[in-house]
Amino acid sequence: MDARAVDFYEDEFLADLRSLDHPGRVASAAVLVSMIALCNLAVLLPVVAGEAAYYLSLAQPWWAPEPWVIVPASIGAFSLIGTAAWMVWRQPPTILTSAALGWFACELVLAFVWTPIFFGSHSLGTSFLVIGTVVVTGTAAMFAFGRVSLFAGVMMFVSTAWLGYLAALTGAVWWLNA
Repeated sequence: MDARAVDFYEDEFLADLRSLDHPGRVASAAVLVSMIALCNLAVLLPVVAGEAAYYLSLAQPWWAPEPWVIVPASIGAFSLIGTAAWMVWRQPPTILTSAALGWFACELVLAFVWTPIFFGSHSLGTSFLVIGTVVVTGTAAMFAFGRVSLFAGVMMFVSTAWLGYLAALTGAVWWLNA
């Protein structure tokens, strides 16, 4: 990647942070924190519900990460999703921003649906289909975000890559425990 492109991404993100100094910064910061918190509820619900024991009881592929890695990495990925959504939300309303936020909403709803299917009903096959759909909607959101804000698109790429890994892990766990 060209150094100028990296500088552009950094400048765009820093400009978004600097804009918090303008009127409405408290409201904008509250939306940022709310989006990050909302996105991370999907990650934290199974932990709070004590469902980690179910995951640990399943046969795991050799390439599965240690359980203590999954939650912090997922929190990081979903924090990126929330931050990217905030960056898009802050742009003037257009068809592009509406489409991007629509894909984001679909991704988030499906991520919330995945949690009770995997941890609640222990339906590994259905949870694999749902998380696969999360990856598809996340990919669509990534491209839509990238058209609005390149840096938001890059953040979505990182988080979508993590979700793709989790989808592969879910599929492998389903295969090993069928």
